Amino acid sequence: MINTLNLLMGDFMVKFAKGRFKFTVIKTMKLTNQNKENKEAQTFAFNSSEKGDLFKNFGFKKSEQDSGSSESQIALFTYRIKHLTAHLNVKKKDHAAKLGLLKLVGRRKRLLAYLKKVDLSRYRDIITNLGLRK
Repeated sequence: MINTLNLLMGDFMVKFAKGRFKFTVIKTMKLTNQNKENKEAQTFAFNSSEKGDLFKNFGFKKSEQDSGSSESQIALFTYRIKHLTAHLNVKKKDHAAKLGLLKLVGRRKRLLAYLKKVDLSRYRDIITNLGLRK
């Protein structure tokens, strides 16, 4: 009687016979990662038309080219913060994204402090429009 040994090598189940050099493939197995099926390809694509809409809705001049006003920058940072927060809810160990999120929050905080110091009515408008404070 010949003793056999079954081994899992990569994607193949291999059968080795004792005392022989040849092997036979018993069956091909599909090894998949369970998480790959649940993941969706999420990319942060923010094209110029979406930015223009954001600047038009929240900007000081209410135009698509108003990318430099404090309100426009705060709205853009808020959008990116929401995206990074959603990303970090899925990937909790992404420390680089967490650092980027903290930097964005700091920038937005400084812009809000500047806007509060310069023009309080614009500050209150952007806070209520974006829903930042409760």
